[in-house]
Amino acid sequence: MDPKFVDELQSSFTLNLIYDLIKIFMGYIFARLAYENVFKKWRYGGWSLLVTRDGHELARRKLSPKLAENVLENDNDLSVYVKGVVSFHEWLRMDICSPQARELGLLRLDKKAKIITVDLDKNPPDPRRRDRTPDAGLSDCIAKCVEATRRQR
Repeated sequence: MDPKFVDELQSSFTLNLIYDLIKIFMGYIFARLAYENVFKKWRYGGWSLLVTRDGHELARRKLSPKLAENVLENDNDLSVYVKGVVSFHEWLRMDICSPQARELGLLRLDKKAKIITVDLDKNPPDPRRRDRTPDAGLSDCIAKCVEATRRQR
């Protein structure tokens, strides 16, 4: 074999190998960027959390695509996020991710509208209180104090 031909073959092989490695690397980078920036934004973008009571909106929070992915894929993250938003309005007396919460309608996931709804009207009542008004304990205490004062007179 001609040494010139062998040298050209080796350099041709080396250049093709380098070219193929660059194509693989660029293809991976392009696919990764397309997946992260296009697909995930399309699938998880636009989700929001809505907290309602008596048909009125108490809170609405928009979720970033990354947070929406975490919340929708992991029930633990959903529970923590929902409790964090709802805690300003009321205590949840049931595991928000349980099947009972979904059956009662306390938690609803609308995948078409991309809304997670928490309906506080469906929250089970506190067994320590007779009614669900926030100041029920205070009004009961005041009534007992007034009655005790009347008996002392």
